[in-house]
Amino acid sequence: MATRSLLPFLACLVFLFVAGCDDGDPPMSDAGPGAVDAGPPPTDAGPPAPMCPEHPLPPLGPPRCAAATRTCIDACAPGDDACFEGCLAADANPECVTCTQLALVSCLNRNGCEALWNCYRDCIVVNCSTAPDTSACALAMCATEDDAYFTCTDMVPPATCATRYLDCFPEM
Repeated sequence: MATRSLLPFLACLVFLFVAGCDDGDPPMSDAGPGAVDAGPPPTDAGPPAPMCPEHPLPPLGPPRCAAATRTCIDACAPGDDACFEGCLAADANPECVTCTQLALVSCLNRNGCEALWNCYRDCIVVNCSTAPDTSACALAMCATEDDAYFTCTDMVPPATCATRYLDCFPEM
């Protein structure tokens, strides 16, 4: 009978252990103030992401690449980047290359790299917007941000974004 009288106490203790005590203060978040916490340990939000102004990418819009360009790409050997880039460069619409780049960056950003992209783009805007050669300026002035972003993109499994360029082509 003594065991039975402990059941309400144990149930209450388990509830307090699981739910915690309400002291009136909001719960602490290891993700930082105002951020959504990833959950209780062992799940952790990790270090806070860099806080830079947002630099959203424009929407892709309608297909910008010709069906013939996709046929050319389909004929390339797997991993033949020169063939792939040659096919894109041969497309009559100069926006084809830009579209495929935006599609890839958008995918990488959706897969965890957006905060680092924002810092990379912000560095370019702040330091290189009036430079005669934006690419050379970015390499010189934003190397740290560039390295951080591309380290992140290297962590995205290659298959995740490998075919995002197809968003720039008409349906086949």
